[in-house]
Amino acid sequence: MVKAGANRQECHEMIRVHSQEAGKRVKLQGLENDLAQRLKNDPYFAPVKNDIDSLLQDPKHFIGLAPKQVQLFATEADHALQAYHDLLQQIQTVSLTV
Repeated sequence: MVKAGANRQECHEMIRVHSQEAGKRVKLQGLENDLAQRLKNDPYFAPVKNDIDSLLQDPKHFIGLAPKQVQLFATEADHALQAYHDLLQQIQTVSLTV
């Protein structure tokens, strides 16, 4: 949409609203997720109507920097835990039956 001249923030808000409404259908009514159909039916998204299905098929379009952020967090956590390496080696597994 942005490449077609749309305002990024306005576009994001339109998608957010449709996404929340579709989410309500799924969570509260147990219905199918109709986000793609909602976007295709909205005249605002007419410039990308034919691309919506293919865009929604690939999750890489939605995760942004998440993989890098997770890797960075894991690396930082690993470094922080190194100070407790000896202590962590002493942890015993306990089984609890109630």
